[in-house]
Amino acid sequence: MPEKIKRKKTLPTLDSKTINYLKARKNQKNNMFIKRKSKSRLGRENLTYYLYWLLFGVTSIGIIFMISRFLIGRNVSAKIIYTQGEVMIKKDKNQEWEEADAETKLKNNYEIKTNADSRAIISLDNGGLIRLKQRSRIVLTSESNDILIIQNYGKIYHRVAKTSKKNKRQYKVLLTGTRGIDKIKIQSIGTAFWSEKIGMEVTAGVLENGIKVTKGKEDPIIIEEGQKITIENQTKSKSDIQTADLEDDFLLWNIEQDEKKNMALSSYVSVKLSEIQNDQRSSENNETNQNSSQNSGSGDVVLKGTAGEDGIKFEWELNDIKAPNGFKLVRGGNPNPIYPGSRYQSISSPEKRQFTWKITDGKTYYFRLCVAEASTECRVYSNNVEIETVEKDTSTRREDCEDSGGDWKKDEEICECEDDQKLQNNKCVDLNEEEEEEEEEEEEEEEKEEEEEVDYANSVSLSGSSPDKGEAKLSWSISGGQAPDGYKIVRSKSKNPTYPDDNPISITDEDDTGYTWEDLEEDETYYFRVCVWNNTDKKCETYSNNEEIEIDD
Repeated sequence: MPEKIKRKKTLPTLDSKTINYLKARKNQKNNMFIKRKSKSRLGRENLTYYLYWLLFGVTSIGIIFMISRFLIGRNVSAKIIYTQGEVMIKKDKNQEWEEADAETKLKNNYEIKTNADSRAIISLDNGGLIRLKQRSRIVLTSESNDILIIQNYGKIYHRVAKTSKKNKRQYKVLLTGTRGIDKIKIQSIGTAFWSEKIGMEVTAGVLENGIKVTKGKEDPIIIEEGQKITIENQTKSKSDIQTADLEDDFLLWNIEQDEKKNMALSSYVSVKLSEIQNDQRSSENNETNQNSSQNSGSGDVVLKGTAGEDGIKFEWELNDIKAPNGFKLVRGGNPNPIYPGSRYQSISSPEKRQFTWKITDGKTYYFRLCVAEASTECRVYSNNVEIETVEKDTSTRREDCEDSGGDWKKDEEICECEDDQKLQNNKCVDLNEEEEEEEEEEEEEEEKEEEEEVDYANSVSLSGSSPDKGEAKLSWSISGGQAPDGYKIVRSKSKNPTYPDDNPISITDEDDTGYTWEDLEEDETYYFRVCVWNNTDKKCETYSNNEEIEIDD
């Protein structure tokens, strides 16, 4: 067989143009592969990038929120759950005061005040309670994340919610309004205490656990359960709470409210309450014995009374006793009214043995007559007389009055007769000469007694601040009597300003116990006082404390 010859395969010869084309195609395919791979990798990298920044943003927002909560503070919210008398709120310093009720909701920076004979209970959002005595004023606000109560004046009872994992907010009280006590801060380290600001004096007492009191930059003072602190100007005194402190009606009311809500009382308060109850029993026994010894049954002074449409006519007899200073006829809603301490009529004549007290409201009262002493107390009393007064019936009185020639006063519901007549059985009848003289003497005596009946306040407590440029904001309270003719406010750049020499301002309404003095020199110190005005004698009866205020500039 002939041997096969193997031949090499030879590639066709390509020209340079074809070779370049094939190289370009190969490079194009390689570039497309690289791009697809690069896009895939870049997509994965972009997703990671975006997720990273999203996580970073959310975390930053959370951190900023927490820092802002710490620096700015969580707002306080609360609700008034009890009111007695007139309770007022102000939602903004530029708004007017408006009356609140037991459903009023409170927000951050609301102001709350109680007027005369008023009380209020505020429930905080963390479960704490604030109770305000009459003539008190506070502002609800916050400091960092804590509750801050700004107390302008008055007496406040604080029942603080205990701190826990859910309630980490501290409770603080800042007492403001007067130079010298602007920076007194109380921080609760317990659950029950009271704070009171009257004029330049601040008092705080602890009924449970404790408080930390700081004045300005001084070191804090710890006040423990059963202790109190009093600060006046630069003087600070720390002492034990006495039984007399807890006999205050407002504190006893608060303790009673705590018991109703099953809030545990400290052993200290329980012991003191037992002492008060024992003292009250002893006092009642002593009062019973004293009433006995005050001739309620001895017959030295015997009182009788008869109620009629013109009032109650009293008559009395003295047995082997004299009354050179006259008498005091006292009235109360319970047996054994006393002087001073009850409503009364002064009878200055030692010889007088009868008196008509014009009470016609249909209510029942207890009366006693006492022999007036040169001092302010009575020692010898008559028997108790219980009398139900006769309520006025004007249906026929007007006809009887006018038919007899009298002048019927509709607003006062009384019948006025001529000077030579008297009112008898609701009719005007002529007087004889003897009766005319007796009538004149009785009128003179009644005028004197009406003048003596006013019991002016014997104490005025003034506080103030300078909230705005050129202004001094004043508020005050009175005790130990009344101010029926209003007040006089005086100011000076020297201490102890007086009326009428030192720029007096008149306040005619007894219940108006606040005033803002404007257009004062900025960055200047003034002294203010308020006095109880006696319009009959045209004089100041009682002056308040000096209130030193540096005017804001």
